[in-house]
Amino acid sequence: MYLSDILAAVPETVEATAETTLSIGERVSKGLGTSLLGMATIFVMLTVLFIMMKLMSAVFGKNDKKAEKSVPAALPEKAPAPVTVQTEAEDEEETVAAIVAAISACTGSSPASFRVVSFKRVYFN
Repeated sequence: MYLSDILAAVPETVEATAETTLSIGERVSKGLGTSLLGMATIFVMLTVLFIMMKLMSAVFGKNDKKAEKSVPAALPEKAPAPVTVQTEAEDEEETVAAIVAAISACTGSSPASFRVVSFKRVYFN
């Protein structure tokens, strides 16, 4: 087939496609078919990638398991650090001291010039 034959056939092809028009139903059908073909292709390729990753983890993951087995199984456990438990009175004294320090810093007066009698939490909505 020569170039002149191809060029001679081009106008006939253009005229043939211009004469054939598709109805709306045929257009929708072809569009859905193309969409389903695209989704199926993506699904198949994702499945292939998943299988490849599983195979690679099976092949290359064996070295990690051997390395884990070579680590000594039992390490001597250290004694837990002693836990210091504050009593409620100590905790309350620290809270009162923090409140007195905050008030004296805001007002500029010495902590000895006032005394905290009671305090309660205020919730802002």
